[in-house]
Order: sequence, then C-alpha cells, then structure tokens
Amino acid sequence: MLKADVHHAMSIALYGLNQKSSYVKYKDWDLSRALSESDLAYSLSPSPLYLMQRGKCLYAMQRYAEAAGTYAQINQTDFCSSENLFCQARSLQMAGADSMQVIALLDSAVMRFPRPWKSDAAPYVLYRAQQCQRYGMYKEAALGYQDYEYIIGTKNLNEIFFFNKAEAELRCKLSPQALNDIEKAIALNDR
Repeated sequence: MLKADVHHAMSIALYGLNQKSSYVKYKDWDLSRALSESDLAYSLSPSPLYLMQRGKCLYAMQRYAEAAGTYAQINQTDFCSSENLFCQARSLQMAGADSMQVIALLDSAVMRFPRPWKSDAAPYVLYRAQQCQRYGMYKEAALGYQDYEYIIGTKNLNEIFFFNKAEAELRCKLSPQALNDIEKAIALNDR
C-alpha cells in the first residue's frame, strides 16, 4: 500500500465520522483534518481519486467555490463522470453561480448516460428537471419530469412528483398534460 493510500483512507474515515450526527469531536478528528489528509495524499501521488475526496471534504465544510474548482479539475481527467459533473454543478449552485452554468453541467451529467435511460440515470434526470423548474425553464423541466416518469414508471411515483410536474406544465402552457398530472396527484393523495 502506498503512503498516499494511507492518508486517503484516513481522510475517508474522518469524513465519514464527521457525517454522523452523533459524533462528538475527538482531538483533531474533524473535517479540516480530513481535508489535510486528502491534500497530503494528493501531494504524494496526484491521483484524481484523491481530488474527489478533497471535493467531498470542501463541500461538507461549505467551501463551495473551492469544491467546484476541485470538481472542475477532476472533470478534466479520465475521472470525469456523471457523479463528478453533478458534484461540480451542485457546488457551483451552492456558491451562487450563474444558473446557466449549473444547468450546462447537469446536462453534461445526464448526457453521459446511454439512451434509453435506465434507473442509474434517474436521480440526475430528476435533479436537472427540478433545477430547470427552479430557474424558470419550465419547458425543459416538464420534459425532464416526463423522462423521469418514463424511467421510474408512473406507478412508482407520488403525488408530490405529479404536482411539481403539473406546475411546470402549466407554466409552459401544456394544460391538458397538467390536468392529467393533477388528477394523478389527487388520486394518489386520496389513498
């Protein structure tokens, strides 16, 4: 095992420990230490794997702009993935970045999945639809919700999903679809 791997493992352990709500800080076993361990691992062996841990630590420490920069660095390597693009988008969003930058990264995250989309793409498709709705891109949101419904299956969704989908459809003047989804929401709520 490389010395870098030891520091990386320590960072992972400290990060995990600090994510537990019941954890009471012991010595210097905090997120700052987890970050320094990941940085040390990267300095010994510059692997994108160690940068991914660094990004997680920075995000947990609410240092969103730095986390976004770290994920941007990762996404210039062979470690570019839907998950890392999503993490970069989420970090930028939390840092207050431009909505179009966030959506572009979410588009890239979703497009990395082969079509027809399977369940592994579903969380990314849903989050993108929700963010499109948040940013007033209602047509894109409605299409994203429709894609998510297709992936997951109508029977596996709840009234909140159909209410949000109907709201996006109403905003982009897709009234028949919105009424259909409102009926689904009501039916599910009456159970």
